[in-house]
Amino acid sequence: MVKYSINILWSEEDKGFIATVPEFPSLSAFGETYEESLKEAQAALEGYITVLSEDGESLPEPNTVINYSGQTRIRMPRELHRHLAIESARQNMSLNSYMVSLLSMSLVLNKLERLEKENQPCYVDYEIIGSTAVGSYITQGKPVAYLGNVGIEQRVPLQLSGGGR
Repeated sequence: MVKYSINILWSEEDKGFIATVPEFPSLSAFGETYEESLKEAQAALEGYITVLSEDGESLPEPNTVINYSGQTRIRMPRELHRHLAIESARQNMSLNSYMVSLLSMSLVLNKLERLEKENQPCYVDYEIIGSTAVGSYITQGKPVAYLGNVGIEQRVPLQLSGGGR
């Protein structure tokens, strides 16, 4: 059993599905249907692995699901640390909660920029509820929220609070 990832995306230009294997960037396959592109990618991957093995080449490790602890260590300039500590105290938040809120809002704004570059109609709205930054970007009529205090993307429907873009 091959344990490599296969990503399948619709290509408007090709009017079909393109399957790629992240561990082998030069490998891709086309199919008029999702299932056909998957089948073609699996066949191409098996052939590619066979050739590499016959040539004595090493195979990359398969990508796997990573479970994150929710903890990381960050180094920053002292002056930035000072400004963050002062602002978190002014907001009556812990430094950690304040930084998580800022990172969460930044993630939403970056997602918005990407969606705008892809010409998808969208806008962003965010607010701080307690120590949680809740930001949402709205695209194709589907609100999505990032909850700052859990550190992972949470896709949940939101009621819009107005504002935004």
